[in-house]
Amino acid sequence: MSGQASPTPTSTGALFSAALGWMLAVALVKLGNPVVLNHLIPSPSTLGEWVFGPWPPAYGYPFLVVVLALAWPLARRGIPDVPPWLIWLPLAWLGWQIVAYWGSLDRSLSARVILHYASVVACYFMGLFSLSRVRNPRGFWLGLLVGFAWVLIAGLDQHYGGLAATRRWVYEQPDWQSLPPEYLARLASNRVFSTLFYANTLAGVVLLLLPALLVAGWRLWPERYRLYRAIATGLLLYAGIACLFWSGSKAGWLIAGAVGFVALLEVPLKKHIRVTVALGVLGIVMIGFGIRFADYFERGATSAAARFDYWRVAIRIVSDNPILGSGPGTFGHLYRELKPPEAEMSRVVHNDYLQQASDSGVPGALLFASWIVGAAIIAHRRSRGGRLARCVWLGFFAWSLQGLVEFGLLIPAVSWVGMAFLGWLVGAEHRDRQGCEEALPFNTR
Repeated sequence: MSGQASPTPTSTGALFSAALGWMLAVALVKLGNPVVLNHLIPSPSTLGEWVFGPWPPAYGYPFLVVVLALAWPLARRGIPDVPPWLIWLPLAWLGWQIVAYWGSLDRSLSARVILHYASVVACYFMGLFSLSRVRNPRGFWLGLLVGFAWVLIAGLDQHYGGLAATRRWVYEQPDWQSLPPEYLARLASNRVFSTLFYANTLAGVVLLLLPALLVAGWRLWPERYRLYRAIATGLLLYAGIACLFWSGSKAGWLIAGAVGFVALLEVPLKKHIRVTVALGVLGIVMIGFGIRFADYFERGATSAAARFDYWRVAIRIVSDNPILGSGPGTFGHLYRELKPPEAEMSRVVHNDYLQQASDSGVPGALLFASWIVGAAIIAHRRSRGGRLARCVWLGFFAWSLQGLVEFGLLIPAVSWVGMAFLGWLVGAEHRDRQGCEEALPFNTR
């Protein structure tokens, strides 16, 4: 494609990248709930609720509009040198959601979900057209690092007494039984969830961000502060792994093993050594998984069984509505009617790809899967030779795998970051064929 543009060294790029990073930090801290549950999240009315409580997902859109305005001067400099389908596939997917809206069981809910999907596509395009043109996005990484640190600190606080204290306080309230069942369920568990919807969402955020922020955080420190940055990086690694462990996420454990396996296969060693080490580590992870969750399987793996219920109903919805589905975000409407009597209620499929088929038919699912898988393959090729870019790709790879058993696409805190990463990876190579790392240097001295 034509219209290549050189990276911008100006304050425009610095301002935009910092604004994007801090917007995503706000999303991590405040917008950790799925958009289909917007009605269950009260609007903050006191200073304490604004600072410490979650916000309805729609509260993030004013921030997004401001960052989009800052992104425009960079985006208008030309079209990146990428395959055309990387631009029109997300637009086609979003367009099909609008088509599916007209057959929706609940147009009000579908409108909210489509607005969120538009924000997801916007984050992808900001990464593709704008962030990839910023020469030194220190502000972007700093903002993300602060937001992620807040998430980890909240998780540590919950583990070391905060969750128990909150539970006691809630149970002392006279009307605590009237709180949303989803909130009461996660409050009753000792699994930490930090600022996110529930424990599995926290695991997904750790898997998405920890690899990249370990490298980016290290580089943000000047070279002369080696001891301090070693301590800070070590603390970040400990907090991330601890929160992943305390989240109790079974899928998170397995995905971490898969990501580690893929990363080890690319270590610059002889092939047979790489494969042996990778298989050995994978074996250790699987043994640890069996020991860690032995009680879970003895109890019958209830959450896995529940997911199979969700997926069976979703497949039935697809068979009944193969073209348009039931409407974006409306799986819960039909699941309430079609689920087994003893099955727990859910408003989401717990599979982003199958959710697309259920909500917007086979065309919607194919468009979404083609976009994510195809862009991930291109991003993998373009991230070669760059340590930071490869770690970003590993995080996105983990996010795409978790989408098989979770619903991160419907949560701004997860989907906005993941899509900004994907767009950045896909768009960066058009400036430097040596790889994304050279295209996005850091000034560490």
